[in-house]
Amino acid sequence: MLQKGKVLNKWGVNEIPDEYQLNGPLEELSLIHPNGSLAYKILMVMLWFVVPLFLICAGDLAWERRKKRRQLLSSENECENNIINPLNNN
Repeated sequence: MLQKGKVLNKWGVNEIPDEYQLNGPLEELSLIHPNGSLAYKILMVMLWFVVPLFLICAGDLAWERRKKRRQLLSSENECENNIINPLNNN
């Protein structure tokens, strides 16, 4: 909703108020004042950024550890296969 070029509030397509709800001066309507405090909005933005970032970093760390563990196991297996058996005459 705009008033004198200023955005007063935004709604989703399913939450647009009826013309019956807009029955007084815009400054007095509860629809115009957004819900939630500034601290709540900042917290939500940070959570939407930090939580996915943490999940991606944790997944990447787990992937790297798994890769290192596989390389270590394969190198140990190669070392065991390369040991010369003194009882074998080959």
